[in-house]
Amino acid sequence: MIGVSDTTHWISIAAGGAAGAVLRGLLARAAASPSPDRMPRFDPALATLAANLGACALLGAWTAEAELAGAAASSGFPGALSAFVAIGFCGSLSTFSTLCADAIRLARAEPRPRGAGRAFGYLLAHLAGGPLALAAGLSSAG
Repeated sequence: MIGVSDTTHWISIAAGGAAGAVLRGLLARAAASPSPDRMPRFDPALATLAANLGACALLGAWTAEAELAGAAASSGFPGALSAFVAIGFCGSLSTFSTLCADAIRLARAEPRPRGAGRAFGYLLAHLAGGPLALAAGLSSAG
């Protein structure tokens, strides 16, 4: 039991999901749309990496704060806010399906050894960077 009504719980998840999706879309747009007054164009895979690592760091920090408050992250800290941040926002910001699609795109973009190497490096950055970002988030509390 999370301590909030079902309606509040689902609205919190939906609102967090919408906010995370908007940020994810802004990152993708920034990658695809260079502008003289903004950063230069960069590979969309970097936007996915930034979204995934950022969500891991935020989830780690959120979990650490919940633990410091004496509440298990799964029990709600507080319930509606936890649903918004951990389930909605972080869940929609980090995008595993996009990660997989980006890895395949990177592998196919160049001849086999080089493309496969880039895809492998990209996946390794996520698999190594995600836990490191989560640990950084956990250690940032208190």
